[in-house]
Amino acid sequence: APDYSALLASARQHPEAESSGVLLTQNAAYQMVLVPINAPQQIAWVGIGFAITDNLATELEQQTHTHVSLVAQSAKHEARLLASTLSPAQRPDFMRQGGHASGKLYRMPMAGNEFVSLSLPLNRTGNGVLSAVLQRSLDDALAGFRMLRWQLFAIFVLSTLVATVAGSVIARRVTQPVKRLAHS
Repeated sequence: APDYSALLASARQHPEAESSGVLLTQNAAYQMVLVPINAPQQIAWVGIGFAITDNLATELEQQTHTHVSLVAQSAKHEARLLASTLSPAQRPDFMRQGGHASGKLYRMPMAGNEFVSLSLPLNRTGNGVLSAVLQRSLDDALAGFRMLRWQLFAIFVLSTLVATVAGSVIARRVTQPVKRLAHS
């Protein structure tokens, strides 16, 4: 069962007696909101929440257009991947390389692809930190630049050919009359 004590202590200190946070169990993580029930005095607490799963990561990916991984790191610095849009082949590389380090922007190879990643702490508690890590394939990010580079190269080659042909035509038109004058 999740330990609600930190969430409850935070609610008791809040002016509106509300609290929110992430509760971790051995098998899952939940985003929770704790609110009081008043009749007219407080008689109980209600906790509402949802599980942090790959479905949540997928919804976040649709909004950010980047891969999203949610990582819980305990106070003992043990990290656990809660949810991710990375492929099953990329996930072990991500965790092995410490891709969850908070507040960093870095490049990371995962399953043969290079990614740019940004880790952002979302929720700090006495038990640790929940971080969101946004990852974007470097190949995908640079695809537009590479296409532009090839287009500019093609324009350069084409303009060089046009200039060469135009220069030859102009040169012939100038030299033909001069040759005729020289031969007459």
